[in-house]
Amino acid sequence: MCCMLLIDFVTVGYLDGVTVLIGIAVGSQPIAGVVYQPFYRKPSGALGRTVWGMVGLGIHGEFYPTTPLKKKIIASTRSHRTGLVTAAVEALQPDEILAVGGSGYKCLLVLEGQATAYVFAHPGTKKWDTCATNALFRAVGGHMCDVKGNLFEYHQGIAHVNHMGVIATMADVNWYVSRMPADVKENLSKA
Repeated sequence: MCCMLLIDFVTVGYLDGVTVLIGIAVGSQPIAGVVYQPFYRKPSGALGRTVWGMVGLGIHGEFYPTTPLKKKIIASTRSHRTGLVTAAVEALQPDEILAVGGSGYKCLLVLEGQATAYVFAHPGTKKWDTCATNALFRAVGGHMCDVKGNLFEYHQGIAHVNHMGVIATMADVNWYVSRMPADVKENLSKA
């Protein structure tokens, strides 16, 4: 069993993206995750919320899913935009791009239906960035993989860096993977 904890701090002034992520994996698979968003402003004005989930139990806590989007909205990085990231996102021909910080926050946007996918074609995330939210996606039938469609593994013998980037979505993961340009995949393979 593996447990990962990350406090995902982002640039001052962008506090929505700050999350505390706790992921639990058994064998090589993420099975449970907790996301605490300390600066989330509730309708009452109070700060903070916790979203948690487990494979077989779904997602619980202060989780607010919306109706499915009719537009293709991609959540991606605000601060680590490279040529590869731009090429990957543009290949999807999005109607809108949400450039925000924090891997946990971007995943919550997808899980709650405010974005259709999180795409980050860069070796910038680590296993502790993805374990908790990967478990949440699995708990509700969503998908998280790298840009080649490979599932992430979480165990002691695996590299900590997600070298081939991240794609997370609630549906049509194969479509997103198929749209990744060959040069993006090739360049990430070399990184």
